[in-house]
Amino acid sequence: MIFLLLASSGAILRCVSVLQKENARNVPASEKEELETVVNTTKGMVKGFITNSSLEKAVRVFYGIPYAQPPTGKRRFRRASSKQPWTDVFEATVKPNSCVQTIDDTYGNFSGSVMWNANTNMSEDCLKLNVWTPVPSSKKPLAVLVWIYGGGFYSGTSTLDVYDARNLVSEEDVIVVSMNYRVASLGFLSFGNELVPGNAGLYDQCMALKWVRDNIAAFGGDPNRVTLFGESAGAGSVALHVLSPLSRRLFKRAILQSGSGIAPWSFRSKRKAREAARKLARALGCPTGLDNKTLSCLRKKDPKDIVYNETNNGGVIDLAFGPVADGAFLPKSPRALVYDPAFETNISVMVGSNLNEGSYFLQYFFGFSATDQNPNITENNFTAAVKALNPSLGEPPMAEVLKQYTKGAVPSTPKDMLGGFGLDRR
Repeated sequence: MIFLLLASSGAILRCVSVLQKENARNVPASEKEELETVVNTTKGMVKGFITNSSLEKAVRVFYGIPYAQPPTGKRRFRRASSKQPWTDVFEATVKPNSCVQTIDDTYGNFSGSVMWNANTNMSEDCLKLNVWTPVPSSKKPLAVLVWIYGGGFYSGTSTLDVYDARNLVSEEDVIVVSMNYRVASLGFLSFGNELVPGNAGLYDQCMALKWVRDNIAAFGGDPNRVTLFGESAGAGSVALHVLSPLSRRLFKRAILQSGSGIAPWSFRSKRKAREAARKLARALGCPTGLDNKTLSCLRKKDPKDIVYNETNNGGVIDLAFGPVADGAFLPKSPRALVYDPAFETNISVMVGSNLNEGSYFLQYFFGFSATDQNPNITENNFTAAVKALNPSLGEPPMAEVLKQYTKGAVPSTPKDMLGGFGLDRR
């Protein structure tokens, strides 16, 4: 298992193998008491545990701290509401539920697929976050990194092994927070009206950031030195927080790994959002007027039935549900916000991309088998694939796209074609 290490004070990139205990239940009873750690938050006491990183350095871990009320019943599809205080000590020693989503079984038990599937029970009661801190805690408040997972806005969970932050906090002397947020239609359904304006998943993230602002000092963190970082849809989310008037004052820095808020896949027009909502309602046997009758019907459905009845709008990366301009979190489209003369921010941003990410699309959408060998790509299927990735573009813009990525000529060798797909050409 690999976790990408990033320090907010500079471009520190490191990959370290992680093989760790799942939770405090693995700690012998005789040692458990001295390995427990309790922190007082604004909502109540939370008890975590102390364990070692793979480099044998002590780390404090808190799993599954609730930051919002469970979005069940009438709260389904609504913006998250603040968690009510609790009186007993909350046991933050077990990984939290993952938010409801589909499971990828395309290649059976292929590890390259399974490693990204939700690895804890799925439930709508999933709005929890995790905190890792070094031990001993620094006398000076530490910088804070907040991780937002990717998954195309339809999948993902903070509990994956690759997101374990023990080595990061122990080696770089930072605090790491990760949160679960609603995905798929449960997190991004939009009727394009005030009834279901959309962006529930982004509001989840925003509420988690407010929790960090209000509580991270109790864990030894500096609320004035918070860096968001994410990959793919996580990076798209980070970019949207930079643009949002509701959240951009909750952090100082942002790291975008292979994602952008103005990428076509990271934003839905009102028309496409309403079209996807109607398709979903129709598939579930609900009224399609996108009114109270539709909402009431959808709230009665099993959450797993909802996510398994989603269909995209056509195109490889034209996903069914995602961020929209809701008038509040996003007053208008990300592109319009970026180019708005009134937009100002003092947030520092680091941007990067991921090698070999295009291999996913080759295997899942273009019929290439899952293999370590370079596929034999022809000029025809290269051009067809680029067009499939951009179905909304007409011929003149498509010609410019091909020119941009091929320097004016369609690549003729397999290595060059792999580069065009976003793969390693070495």
